[in-house]
Amino acid sequence: MLEVGNRIVMVSGASRGIGRGVVDRLLSAGFRVSAGLRDPSRLAESERLMTHRYDAKDAKSPISWVNATVARWGGVDAIVNAAGINPKVRVSDEGESELDEMWRVNVKGPLRLIRASLPHLAVCGHGRVINLGSLAGERVGSNVGYAMTKFAVVALTHGIRREVARPAFGRR
Repeated sequence: MLEVGNRIVMVSGASRGIGRGVVDRLLSAGFRVSAGLRDPSRLAESERLMTHRYDAKDAKSPISWVNATVARWGGVDAIVNAAGINPKVRVSDEGESELDEMWRVNVKGPLRLIRASLPHLAVCGHGRVINLGSLAGERVGSNVGYAMTKFAVVALTHGIRREVARPAFGRR
């Protein structure tokens, strides 16, 4: 496990649900946390908690958030992709707007945050990327759209491990 020290962890989807739980747990363990939220006023900043506007649908949002985190604390040690949405999308449904939105938030959001933070994760020498998936990515229930996006997050996680983890972070 990553030692606490002065480690900086970025957490998306930090205003509620699992993301909020991750923020609270990291803070209680002594980490410095940069919380990405659509509405930063939902969390009160402190010495070890900064908030920043983050919208997983906006391609520029992760760049702004990473830059603000680095400006405040000088780096990034880990990211936790917890932002996600879950509208019901079945195979028999007409239209694709809800599915498209889910892909933007659940898959492209994590990918963009990873891309924006990779240089900083590599520099620290022990960078971590944690992507929250779901058993829905393995056991498809009634919401095939959500399952599709979570299956893609699993693939993204394997892709990071194969493409980036070893060469960028010096692991063998």
